[in-house]
Amino acid sequence: NKTKSSSNQYQDFIDTVVENVIDDTGLNPYNTPMVIYSTMSSTVQSAINDVMNDKNNFKDDVIQTGIAITDSTSGSVLGIGAGRNKTGARQFNYATMIQKHPGSAIKPFMDYGPLFEYSDANPNTILYDTPYTYSNGTPIYDADRTYKGAMTIKEALAQSRNIPALKAFQQVPKNKISDYVHSFGIDYGDTLYESSSIGGFNGVSPLEMSAAYGAYARGGYYIAPYSYTKIIYRATNEEYNKNIKKIKVCSEQTAKYINDI
Repeated sequence: NKTKSSSNQYQDFIDTVVENVIDDTGLNPYNTPMVIYSTMSSTVQSAINDVMNDKNNFKDDVIQTGIAITDSTSGSVLGIGAGRNKTGARQFNYATMIQKHPGSAIKPFMDYGPLFEYSDANPNTILYDTPYTYSNGTPIYDADRTYKGAMTIKEALAQSRNIPALKAFQQVPKNKISDYVHSFGIDYGDTLYESSSIGGFNGVSPLEMSAAYGAYARGGYYIAPYSYTKIIYRATNEEYNKNIKKIKVCSEQTAKYINDI
């Protein structure tokens, strides 16, 4: 069809599917004829497109962003915002390829999740937001450079206080935190530093974070995000089905605590 735009309105999702298919099968859909059953929701994808294309949402044309939305029940990818001002297919995907500091978004996985999982702590457990340092003596601060004293974990996480987060991190053995975080599909790098407690590591993508939060939403079960369910090769009618695994990564109680907060 002749259109004013050179790109398909679903190109961001198509790009994501193509990369997933290549990773899984070694075959490029642009070269190997195939029918692919995607998980895209046209409603969700259109909503993402509206956000990405609205210049009022961004300071200038240089600013980039990535958006990933996954289904909290099935784990499937519903929509992808791969980047702004794209001019063609298979360009850099800011939803799936970037590795950036997650910042405080990591606290439910790096700090409070493991604390709930491996101790008797609960959302009403008291932590202290007082002057504090990392183990090497470097001071740690909150963004507002103030201290709020005694507060519940629920308050500390809701207000995203850094000092209670580090204290929670320090109460759980690092090997347990490492196993916990990795089970949610998050890779913090070769070494688990204390700064990881407040998201100071490279890094994660929007899709990885969406999938990680999805595990809490479904009561402690992680599903690696997938953008298609089935492929049929046109030449042979051979069928390839995506292997979708649901893995228990934390207790239902831990998930409930995080969800409640």
